[in-house]
Amino acid sequence: VIVGLGAGNQINEHTAFGLDFPHRIGRFKEYLPIMTGLLNGETVTFEGKYFQVKDASLRTVMPQTPLWIASGGPQMFALTVKYA
Repeated sequence: VIVGLGAGNQINEHTAFGLDFPHRIGRFKEYLPIMTGLLNGETVTFEGKYFQVKDASLRTVMPQTPLWIASGGPQMFALTVKYA
């Protein structure tokens, strides 16, 4: 399994789901540590602007799962280097 992620680049899709397009990278910055922690078998607690989780866990043993991150621009490149 390879997990492919991105912040999204289609304003119509964000609007359809009621998401603010200009803050997509901010949401993605909060999402990545939550997702990677869960995939690494950790119990995750996170309090952010967009996401709040307490003692979240997948409750199973996960094999190492590579991430592919769609990125463009300095902020997304930095996230790709850190997490993928």
